[in-house]
Amino acid sequence: MDKLGVLVVESDFGLRQAWCRAVEAAGPFRLAGETGDVERARELAAELHPRVVLFSMDLPGAVGVAEELAEAGHRLVAVADRADSATLRQAMRAGARDFLLKPVGDAELAETLRRVTADLVEQGHPVGRVVCVFSTKGGVGKTTISVNLAVALSQQTVERVALLDLDLEFGNAATLFGLHPEPGITALVKPQAVIDQAAVRGVLQSTPHAEVDLLACPPRADLAPRVEGSDKPEERNYVAETLTVLRQMYPWVVVDTGCNFREANLTALDLADQILLISSPEVPTLHNTARSLDILVDHLDYGRDKLLLVLNRANSALGITMEDIRKGLNYPISFHVPSDGPTAVTAANEGRPFMSRRGNSPLKGALANIAQGLLKAPAGSAAQRERGRGLARAPEGA
Repeated sequence: MDKLGVLVVESDFGLRQAWCRAVEAAGPFRLAGETGDVERARELAAELHPRVVLFSMDLPGAVGVAEELAEAGHRLVAVADRADSATLRQAMRAGARDFLLKPVGDAELAETLRRVTADLVEQGHPVGRVVCVFSTKGGVGKTTISVNLAVALSQQTVERVALLDLDLEFGNAATLFGLHPEPGITALVKPQAVIDQAAVRGVLQSTPHAEVDLLACPPRADLAPRVEGSDKPEERNYVAETLTVLRQMYPWVVVDTGCNFREANLTALDLADQILLISSPEVPTLHNTARSLDILVDHLDYGRDKLLLVLNRANSALGITMEDIRKGLNYPISFHVPSDGPTAVTAANEGRPFMSRRGNSPLKGALANIAQGLLKAPAGSAAQRERGRGLARAPEGA
């Protein structure tokens, strides 16, 4: 394939030349152009059509021009002197797919370029879609829906599906398949190691009774900081790297998230084509859902084609109607899942997803309906899918 063009934007001549040399030495890439001026960067991008723009966010006016370039389809890699939350938010808003901290090493730059263009470099390999199943309240059936949705997608596509358990402290997707937790994502998070397809294949678990491959959460809660937090190198975003590889390997990746807005979840939500926000018809849960919608819609700017509301145990509402719920949340309900405790609990106790069991039930029908809806929905827009790639985005004031 032709080499992918990279435009380098940095005012410091020495740094710019170093980045240019690193680009030329980085395998499937070529230097399309260079400049130290943000206005000239706009002109060069229009003339040269680079696939990637390596953009210093420290330049005056950088955020606005960078945002224009990202919206025009160029894959933006932001570079800055510091990695504080304000700078990361600026890069996020500009549409950056990844973020580098100065000084940038040649190997680090090359790996970042490969990561943000992985779907272009892997010729003929389609990029899979990511679905995040999310709630900020426990006990609403998030993991049950994640596990059985992965099975439903594999059944309807007749292809293997990946399930990433991103509930880093207390995930239990493995137990719903009757599996013992293995190191999973913890085995990938090594400071000097590259997360590639070979590495990911080495830690996936094949699940019984389903064409689903599981990447498990850390086997112990105290290992979670290796993935996000105090034990993670500042320059690495392991979740972004892992999801980028998984979507190269599978047509569908289902992510069972944790109940929080920390870095790992924010990264997954940003990278997702669709987010299923799970709620249930109890007033405390609905209040929590309303607060989540405020963050997801008003602060993180997710649109209705990306953020889908799922009402679990929909037939168990007492003293509250579906219209009350819809009006109270001021958001459409995309899917209803009935309450069916015997089916769900029996499946969990047996370690076999109910979608893999024989026979029909309203619960199975509801999950099949969600899978069908996702299969019919168009993939996320370019702005949705590319904005925030490789970055975790904090809500204002977070």
